[in-house]
Amino acid sequence: MLHSSKNDQSEDNYALKQIEVNGSALGGAGLVSRVTRLHRRMLKKAGIEAPKSNVPDNGSDVMTAKALFHAWQVFGKADAVLLFLVDTNADMLQFDRRNIQYEFERVSKDQVDVVRLSLMQCTAKLMLDPVDFSLRLVDDGRVIAVVFNQVLMLGSSPSHMELDARLMIERSTAIKAPSLVFAMSHSKKIQQVLTRPGMVERFLSADKEKNDQLIQMAIKHPDRYVLKPIGEGCGAHFNYFDEDIPKKLAQLSPIELNDFILMERLKPKAYRNHFVRAFLPPMINAEVTSELGIYGCLLGNISTGQVLLNRQEGHVSKSKLLSSNEGGICSGTGMIDTPYLVDID
Repeated sequence: MLHSSKNDQSEDNYALKQIEVNGSALGGAGLVSRVTRLHRRMLKKAGIEAPKSNVPDNGSDVMTAKALFHAWQVFGKADAVLLFLVDTNADMLQFDRRNIQYEFERVSKDQVDVVRLSLMQCTAKLMLDPVDFSLRLVDDGRVIAVVFNQVLMLGSSPSHMELDARLMIERSTAIKAPSLVFAMSHSKKIQQVLTRPGMVERFLSADKEKNDQLIQMAIKHPDRYVLKPIGEGCGAHFNYFDEDIPKKLAQLSPIELNDFILMERLKPKAYRNHFVRAFLPPMINAEVTSELGIYGCLLGNISTGQVLLNRQEGHVSKSKLLSSNEGGICSGTGMIDTPYLVDID
């Protein structure tokens, strides 16, 4: 969470650093609020006060559900359906997804039907109306108002049928949460390019010479960088650190290099914490590092640029062992944590 920009890592040299913005199939919003309540209860059992000023409320699930319901209302069709686009084969976050669904049903007072389909199921169960381009259920013709996408696309290998289903959804009048264009705009590759001076003004043109210089720096000083695939997360795509970076770079062709980005490696502040993990013994007073994420929702009209809803509510704190490079929840190295705020003045 806190990064030292100098080698001595004294307290005065730590500062918050933003890593990225994620706008695709996000995970955790349905779980972190429950983890906050769990940790608050544990503190109470241990005789430690946990007021909201120290352990803030976490409403990421409620915010997500309200945003989806708001989008359904904006669509303006009383019998329209909400579609949860899910991965039915290996959804490691299915309980997280279900919590969002149940919260949506509570917020909407069960007046909206929810349908859960995979991309493959969409090819048989959905159709695109050739007249008004509405997305409809094949069985009864009801219109899909909102598609809540929870399927990782970037970096995956979808079949032609799955791509056709996604194209059908994108062409429809349904409100996409998010649209494929919006999700791609938040990919690591786009974020990397946009941080370069003058890239927006030059219409995202490539600079091979600078790329080559950066690659040579990573080969010479691999401890300063992280090599990341552009694919979306939850442990499906692992990063490369230290001596694995030059080894991986040597294996990649010029075309394959486009599927990776090099990022500066941060030096986060270490803390002491306890790790409780499934099927493993607990770790007491282990050295850990943390990162903080803020959940938000944005609803707007892409044609007019009008913003209809823009809120930030809820957070996720992830901690990992200081000795571990990877910090993903699904990869088993990261843990959902809860920040405890203190006044240092």
